[in-house]
Amino acid sequence: MTVLVTGAAGFLGSHVTDLVRSLGEPTRVLVHPNDSFEHLEVADIDVHRADVADREALDRALCGVDRVLHCAARIGPWGLDADYERTNVRALETLVRAAVSAGVERVVHVSSITVHGNDLRGNGDENAPLREEPNPYSRSKVAGERLLARMIQEERAPVTVDHGGWRVATMPSPSTRMKSTAVPSLTPMVLR
Repeated sequence: MTVLVTGAAGFLGSHVTDLVRSLGEPTRVLVHPNDSFEHLEVADIDVHRADVADREALDRALCGVDRVLHCAARIGPWGLDADYERTNVRALETLVRAAVSAGVERVVHVSSITVHGNDLRGNGDENAPLREEPNPYSRSKVAGERLLARMIQEERAPVTVDHGGWRVATMPSPSTRMKSTAVPSLTPMVLR
């Protein structure tokens, strides 16, 4: 089963890439052209350099892919709303539509617990209501989840949403890059 990981140069995406490789799955990654990806330059990773909003590049990257683990996002609570909207909503829709067209069996969208607000105090789960915080990251992640809910309901898009249930313990590696020492909650989603 070939797995595409978007945002593979980022903290979360790099750990997800390591997880997929550790499971022995053929691994393909999508890395933004401006991101460093030296740590991904190993023989068994197929690297595609492109913006996640580029439909033609997505079509090429998705050819022959069975699962997508979508970790790419515009992060942080500051910046222009349009930048967040472009990546966290419009590019998300483009990716899902391209994946459906390519025959991908499942897209796992890694969202964020912040879609439920910043003051859950450990009492939230996926059934908690969506609540925007006053920053563009939160607003865009909520908008992305609402978009996916519509696509799942109306178009039967093969999407699973994970709210960042990562349980990652890290330790410095010899190269000073952080390495995962725990398996994230995404493992069952890769194998389904």
